[in-house]
Amino acid sequence: MDYSYRSLVLLAVTLCVFGAHFGVCSVEDSGWTCQVGGKIYKEGENFTTSVAGPCVIYKCYGGTVQQVKAGCNHNGVCMNINQTWTTGCLTYQCQVNNGAIGISLVNGSCEIAGTCLGVNETFRQGCFNYTCDLQLHGQHRSYRVLLKEWGCSNGVSCLPANFTETYNCVTRRCEERNDSVGMFEISQACITPSRECVKPGETYVDKCRTYKCKQKVLLGMKLFSLEPTSALCEDAKGKCHGDEDVFSVSVNNHLIHNCTCQLAGINPQYKCSDAVP
Repeated sequence: MDYSYRSLVLLAVTLCVFGAHFGVCSVEDSGWTCQVGGKIYKEGENFTTSVAGPCVIYKCYGGTVQQVKAGCNHNGVCMNINQTWTTGCLTYQCQVNNGAIGISLVNGSCEIAGTCLGVNETFRQGCFNYTCDLQLHGQHRSYRVLLKEWGCSNGVSCLPANFTETYNCVTRRCEERNDSVGMFEISQACITPSRECVKPGETYVDKCRTYKCKQKVLLGMKLFSLEPTSALCEDAKGKCHGDEDVFSVSVNNHLIHNCTCQLAGINPQYKCSDAVP
């Protein structure tokens, strides 16, 4: 902080001595002044500066600037040197470090769900496990909440990360995506009448008829369906036959012999020489 002093010269002048300082003073006034930051302060006048703040008070005495009170400004309130206070889960102190006055974080914990979590302590909320971590940067410290363990709730219990389940041919996995944790769909397939899963592009045969699982997108929604692609003729024992094979079929629990298969796309035709009873 730069400061200087000067004297006031009146009609009657004398030499004034203040400690190690000399100056010309009037008979009626000591004449000493202090100049700080472009402003002039009279002898004995208290003042503050914009640099040090409102809680550091100086006094002009004998042409020199003396600090008469020091403190830290906390939300408009002056805190004394070494005074501590707590805001939330953090404790601060007004300190003097290397000649500079300032507020330092001296102790604390992590705030989560309205509570203060101590360093290395854990806190569980639903399927999430948190811990409080302390980081030191020289003389400075900071606290942060870390997600230590996470999982997905199925309404009854917590499923661990990467847990995979399949229901109605839809496979979901417990994942973290875009800062969100949940059961995300990773694959889907067609479901058969017997509850089997057929992946898109794969085929499924039921009663001599072949189906293929196809995926479509309608209004942004994925639709999966089994569509028939070909068919063979089915005999009385459930075996499949192609063109011109001769076999027996069952109609209303009666066997009909000497039947042949005539393929016609997905609807094969049966031609039998025996009459239906």
